[in-house]
Amino acid sequence: MSAWYGDPGLSATEALAEAWASIDGKLDQFHAANQDGREQGYRDGYILDVASMIERLETRGYVIVRS
Repeated sequence: MSAWYGDPGLSATEALAEAWASIDGKLDQFHAANQDGREQGYRDGYILDVASMIERLETRGYVIVRS
């Protein structure tokens, strides 16, 4: 696993958004938006989409927890 997994400061939503950005090959842009506020909407887009997915999973009985 890469070093960016398991950051104790991330919420589950942020961690999933970060993982999704990595899968998309856009982890560098995600981190840049997080660090200096540039393109914050780019980062927020991932977070909003993940929050929506989590909500839909929870309505189906799934729970996202940190181990």
